[in-house]
Amino acid sequence: MTEPKRRPTLKELLVAQEPEWLVLGAGSKVLGPVPQVMLLKAVLRGGLDETTLVRPVGQPQWRPVRDHARLRAALARVSSRPSGIHTSTEQATSQPASGTRTRRLSPPPRPRASGE
Repeated sequence: MTEPKRRPTLKELLVAQEPEWLVLGAGSKVLGPVPQVMLLKAVLRGGLDETTLVRPVGQPQWRPVRDHARLRAALARVSSRPSGIHTSTEQATSQPASGTRTRRLSPPPRPRASGE
């Protein structure tokens, strides 16, 4: 009979090494190693596309970003945005909604000349 699998403790999770990745850049230049979080951010910012070749450190085969599950999810998130960049959900309007009070800001004080 096998023992049930135990969940890792918080200490084990904090001490655990994050996987590091290598990226095959322009001119077959190898970039990295970089933590997986940085790789995900690069995908979300549009710095890496689905055909960019990457591999985890220790694995011999280069594969495109789209072949890795977490990176593919980041690609899907980017492609679901209308413009491919982060947009705010609020729309800027020139007219305030009816019933709302607007506050006018006074201009900053003018510096005085030494003779005034």
